[in-house]
Amino acid sequence: MPNENNMDTRKCSFCGKSSSQVDFMITGIDGHICNNCLELFFQYLNSNDNDIQKSETKPKPIKKVPTP
Repeated sequence: MPNENNMDTRKCSFCGKSSSQVDFMITGIDGHICNNCLELFFQYLNSNDNDIQKSETKPKPIKKVPTP
């Protein structure tokens, strides 16, 4: 369990805001993300501009299945 003294020094790994400057902070193993950056990321994922990148990440069909 994290030490309470360290909770005040957490900073968002994306925007650099401290935990006292945001509503909440999600803490991971090697970094943190604030609610503001999380909201921006969510909006990006749901935007129409992201459709191009979604289509580029589809795997190519295999024409001939290799034998094991």
